[in-house]
Formats: sequence, C-alpha cells, structure tokens
Amino acid sequence: MNNLIELRKKIKIFSVLIVDDEIDVLDRSVIFLKKFFNNIESANDAKEALEKFQNNNGYDIVITDIMMPEISGWELIRQLRIIDNNIFIVAMSGSPEITNEETNSTDIFLKKPIDIDKMLKIFDKIIQKKEIKL
Repeated sequence: MNNLIELRKKIKIFSVLIVDDEIDVLDRSVIFLKKFFNNIESANDAKEALEKFQNNNGYDIVITDIMMPEISGWELIRQLRIIDNNIFIVAMSGSPEITNEETNSTDIFLKKPIDIDKMLKIFDKIIQKKEIKL
C-alpha cells in the first residue's frame, strides 16, 4: 500500500486526457484514474480529444484507444505529435493487427484488456520520462 501512496504523490500532478469510443470503458477508466491523478478529462472520440487538446494543451498524458470511428487513434496520435511532440502517449487496442511502426509513435502500447498491474507499470514509466522527484 505504501508503494501506491508514493506513486500517487509522484503522478497526481499530471493532467490526463483519456479517449475511448466505448462509453462504459471510458467511464470505468476515468473512475480508476481519478484514484491517481487530480486532473482527468475524457473524450469519446478523436475529434473531441483534438478539440480539447487544442483548447487546453496543458495535458501531460494522453491515453487513447486505437479502434475508433471516423478518426482512428493512430491519426489522433499523429496529430497530437504535430501539436506537441513531447506529450506522453499511451495507446490501447484489442486488435492483433498492430505494426511496430505504429507502436513506435507512442510512449507505451498496451493490448486490451488492461489490468491494474499494467497501469502501475505505465505510471512508473511516466515518472521516469518526466523525471519527477518528490
């Protein structure tokens, strides 16, 4: 439990935008992430995510699904990198047809379903990349 408390102290300052077209998955993810981060916003498609990102651009982390209608997660990532190449991006997908070139555009790529152990490893990588120290 102490490790979780320490982890939250280090990452709670980050602002997160989570994107998923499945509302129930999005809602559950927001509830989970609120246990760690103080500022969580959500979008249920890539278009909404881009609008929020362009209007705010204060996000430290974007967590996005890949398989979404109209604009895919890969296109969202490409556009986010144009706006801010330093944004920490986590991509998630249940699709088995993912190339290395695509996953290289992210900081972390995860296969769905995502469990708590995977999320905790992501948080550690975020801390390492952002070089956050207490």
